[in-house]
Amino acid sequence: PALNGAREASPGTSGHPSGAASSMNAVRPARPGPSSVAQLEEAAKISNLFERRRSLETALGSLPKGDFPDGARKLIALGFNPSSAELRLLISHWSILDAPAVYAFSQEEDKVPGLLAAAIEEWGKQDFDAALAKAMEIPGTRLRSQILDQNLLQPLAADDPSRAFAEMGKCLPDLLPDARPLVAVEILQKQ
Repeated sequence: PALNGAREASPGTSGHPSGAASSMNAVRPARPGPSSVAQLEEAAKISNLFERRRSLETALGSLPKGDFPDGARKLIALGFNPSSAELRLLISHWSILDAPAVYAFSQEEDKVPGLLAAAIEEWGKQDFDAALAKAMEIPGTRLRSQILDQNLLQPLAADDPSRAFAEMGKCLPDLLPDARPLVAVEILQKQ
């Protein structure tokens, strides 16, 4: 028996005097939703840029760490490249979780131009020293020089010109001669 005059709810009712089951209390069977990668794909297909960005942020916020490679492959298959805002957003989110994994992925997907540079740049935002060490291992003087200049030193110069200038000194042997003066001028202008 209920105390203080309250009605006791019988099974299947809400306790409401009408005896009707409340829709808020009704147990609905869980319907499987789209996978996180499918949500990412749907978000990437939205034509309105503002809505696409917002939907991508939401999808990436719930994307499990292990699904980022499939998500990146899906965006690449949809025609997004590393300079697109959509793939850059995924790379940025993934780099926060596991920058070395993004770098490893970029090595596996070496047929995607710019992916390695984007991975190094985003890693540099998380851990400049680790990204620099990995960039120094990149074979090929031209690619290594380009990545050091455009994807590590220039972004660093925007935030910390003094450190960028000091780091440039360490990288000088790996920068192509034609890139050295440009990097130095850009860094000095930001000081």
